Amino acid sequence: MKTHTPGKSGVAPAILLTLVLGSVSANGQFSFFDSAVQIHSFFDEGYIKSNENNFLTMDTSAGSAIMAEGGVNVSWQALPNLRFSAQAYDHYIGEMGKGQLTLDFALVDYRVKDWFGIRGGKVKTALGLWTDTQDQTFSYTWALLPQSVYPVDLRSMSIAHQGGDIYGRIKFGRKNSISYDAYAGTIPDDPRGGYTYGLEQQGVKLNGGISGHTEGMDVRWNPAVDGLFFGTSFANNGRSFDGYLKEVIPVSYDTAMEHVLAFYGEYTHRRWRFDSEYRRTARDGDIAGLAVPVTNDTVEHGWFVTGSYRISKRLEVGSYYSGYDFSGVQKPQITAPWTGPGANYIHDPALTAHFTLTRFWDLKLEGHFMNGFGGPSAHGFYLFDNPAGLKPQTDMIVIRTAFFF
Repeated sequence: MKTHTPGKSGVAPAILLTLVLGSVSANGQFSFFDSAVQIHSFFDEGYIKSNENNFLTMDTSAGSAIMAEGGVNVSWQALPNLRFSAQAYDHYIGEMGKGQLTLDFALVDYRVKDWFGIRGGKVKTALGLWTDTQDQTFSYTWALLPQSVYPVDLRSMSIAHQGGDIYGRIKFGRKNSISYDAYAGTIPDDPRGGYTYGLEQQGVKLNGGISGHTEGMDVRWNPAVDGLFFGTSFANNGRSFDGYLKEVIPVSYDTAMEHVLAFYGEYTHRRWRFDSEYRRTARDGDIAGLAVPVTNDTVEHGWFVTGSYRISKRLEVGSYYSGYDFSGVQKPQITAPWTGPGANYIHDPALTAHFTLTRFWDLKLEGHFMNGFGGPSAHGFYLFDNPAGLKPQTDMIVIRTAFFF
């Protein structure tokens, strides 16, 4: 098994400087052809210290601050019902990103009526509570979103799709309404993300990138109760790639089926906020190129329940419990099964204090008490970064501060 020791060097100065300057300078509003153009930006820096296991490809057992991300977004309301928007994003989180500038989204949005609109380009994916708002760290309490459903490793391949949407909101009475978003497109590849990193961990060297498609729908019900909504999402995904196993055996992979089903809800009342989501991913994959064809079928369950309370204008406290489990059947068995204490599941209780320091600056302190380390997929724990083996228990503190304009 190839091993990897997480680097201990700081964030590349040029990348960090670019993110900081972009966050400080790119904000404001001006007119273009008598239409409003808004520019906003964000930058955040994090630090993680864990007791034993290294997390998110960083040397967190020693403490690591290689956790920076930032972006600049532009939105032009060309007409009352026509909008153009885009966001450039950069991140350096351990081995993830490494300063590779990407386009988070770039779209044109035309709203025909309140009940029908069209979006096209690279469009944020409506799936569950927060898939399309993962970049808006200032809008949620947590230093890390529940990793059972929103792993940092897969952000770049989950936040958007390249294709088109139809969407709208249908009202029933004064307050009751249903919002929908149906989409289809391709899934962007990220050679510096957790999907590729996880494949390398399993001995697969890619020959080119990963191609993928997605089709799905999200429906959200806003009943006539202030602060309450429920939703459900479904996606049909597919991925394929070619590569080499153990660097010498040519192999190819194709997803015969990948179905993602989510149920979620939120309730806010005065200073309280509660969120919950359950997500199931069933995947059937085919591996070709070996002496015999191999099927690799997996099922993942992720769920969380959160609660937070705003004590004052400057302080909000919260907690969540996040769960994840993984099961797989490989026929015939060609790789070692993922077994042992802590394998195939993660239970993650977390406690958070969120400080609003100024209108544009916040600080989050968060403790995690994880039991388990999941499966051979992207949820923060990799054998590459833990050559002595993964331990079943991980206690961890996360500190993140963000500037946003």
